[in-house]
Amino acid sequence: MGDGNSKVMSAKEAINRFVHDGEELVIGNYTVGSCAELVYEVIRQGRKGLTLYSQSGIFDVETIVGAGCVDRLVTTYCLRAGGKKGGSAVERGLNAGTLEIEDYTNFQYNARLMAGMHGFSYIQVLEGAMVTDLFHKRSFMGEDKFRVIKCPYTGKDHLTVPAANPDVCIVHVQRCDKFGNAQYWGALGSVAAAALASKRIVVSCEEIVEHD
Repeated sequence: MGDGNSKVMSAKEAINRFVHDGEELVIGNYTVGSCAELVYEVIRQGRKGLTLYSQSGIFDVETIVGAGCVDRLVTTYCLRAGGKKGGSAVERGLNAGTLEIEDYTNFQYNARLMAGMHGFSYIQVLEGAMVTDLFHKRSFMGEDKFRVIKCPYTGKDHLTVPAANPDVCIVHVQRCDKFGNAQYWGALGSVAAAALASKRIVVSCEEIVEHD
């Protein structure tokens, strides 16, 4: 671009610079939109040991888990598109013991990122989860998946989840300027919270437009 302030670079360079082995990576897009090129580039560069956050995984989660990049998965849903039971990449990883998973509701998943976005260390969620397997079944997060605290005002028990601050968010948008200001159109889900809670953001786009 001939501009020292430009953040424009190839997907190869962006993933090489900003996504590293063993980090927490969040796929920012929600269901209908996916950052396919960035996911494929993570795979091409052979990243390992990732903790992956994905609100609603479709082919992206299946692909990156199947490629052996992910050791841990935090999610609300992963598409299982037919085939025999146990045949998806996520199922195979769980059954083989090569993948650990923590399961949340959409609200709880979003709440963790919202807390991280706002700089909170935790956030309250609905107490009804305490009678479900989401609360009782825990994996790599152990006691930190949920914690019950006393309200300082009423003395009642409140259910909380920890803030999430992933190392890097990868997200695909419709358009962006050379400074990295992005416009996303579509089902928002956790897109904004995922990006703003993360320490670094890698954005791919359909079109680079003028700043104004």
